Amino acid sequence: MLTDKQIKAFKPEATDKKKTDAQGLYFQVKKNGSKLWQMAYRFNGKRKVLSFGAYPLVYLAEARQVRDDAKREAGK
Repeated sequence: MLTDKQIKAFKPEATDKKKTDAQGLYFQVKKNGSKLWQMAYRFNGKRKVLSFGAYPLVYLAEARQVRDDAKREAGK
């Protein structure tokens, strides 16, 4: 699982990178420097991606809460 310290330290590289947290949540560091929270999931057998927002507007704890809320809603 990711920590706040790790997230702050991630720097852009030559290609986009995904840093996995847990339960489908990941932190994407784009080569242009933007940092996004996203969650991968499957719907009707197809891979989908839900974006939660950009860091630092959305912090780690918030991203995990949104992930949990989305999973709870999907289970209804």
